[in-house]
Amino acid sequence: MNKTLFRRRGRHTLAILLLLLPALPPRVEAQLNYVTNNGVIIITGFTGPATTLIIPDTINGFPVGLIASQALRSCTNLTHITIPSSVTNIGTQAFTQCDSLQAFTVDASNPIFRSVDGVLFDKNQTVLIQYPGGKPGTYEIPNGLINLGVGPFAFSTGLTGVIIPKTVTALGSFTFYTCPNLSAVHFRGDAPAYGTGALDFDPEPIVYYLPGTMGWGPTYAWHPTALWKPLLRVGDSKFGAQTNQFGFTIDWASDDQDAEYYYVSAWDVELAKLQDDSCRSVYWHTDSVHSARPRYWRSV
Repeated sequence: MNKTLFRRRGRHTLAILLLLLPALPPRVEAQLNYVTNNGVIIITGFTGPATTLIIPDTINGFPVGLIASQALRSCTNLTHITIPSSVTNIGTQAFTQCDSLQAFTVDASNPIFRSVDGVLFDKNQTVLIQYPGGKPGTYEIPNGLINLGVGPFAFSTGLTGVIIPKTVTALGSFTFYTCPNLSAVHFRGDAPAYGTGALDFDPEPIVYYLPGTMGWGPTYAWHPTALWKPLLRVGDSKFGAQTNQFGFTIDWASDDQDAEYYYVSAWDVELAKLQDDSCRSVYWHTDSVHSARPRYWRSV
């Protein structure tokens, strides 16, 4: 009787313990679809609920060398993609419509590609291959970039503005195709050529250009244009009265300088002027009796 009771109690105790244990989620493996061609793995697709994709260097002993065109299209769960050193070829729009994607990371030893601030470039950083579709805010393209490729910003739901350096001489096809929150595109150089659908299906962004640049009219790629003027920052910590001085910062519309910080002593300023016909100059008219600075000081 005692042994039988002990066994029953043991079974009951085990059942209670199992009920008290937290339920473990089923293990689901992310699935890369691929083919093998001449001993090289080509990534052709991806399925699964994973938010992070780390592409391996090898699969079944073969190097992963290529990501096919549109291979990871519409992988809406992905927020981060890591590309190994073995990948030396990426097809067009391989990552398009990944609208949760925040960043790429490329292995530093990759000879063809690199990532900077989460954005995918070629190794020399002259071609922008893909902007992460969910990365928010305004993005300033690094100076020296030449080629924007095919659709590098297409379907970027997080992009609200972009600043394009003067080194870019053409926008490829579908460069900013269907960016629903894009409101401003700033150009530092002359009006570049543009391909099919470069700014199509965007919510009427304003295209800004610098004074003195060439080729601009009332519209660009069927979107309205406007002169890009200096902007006085009034919300940062440098604006306003300081100890015996007044300070402010200007986001400066020039091709070589983004912002300048100015301060002037309270006792030696007669006149400050922040405008001229080109909206590019700042003049300080100072009292030379109380200041060692020249009577007129200019920044352009």
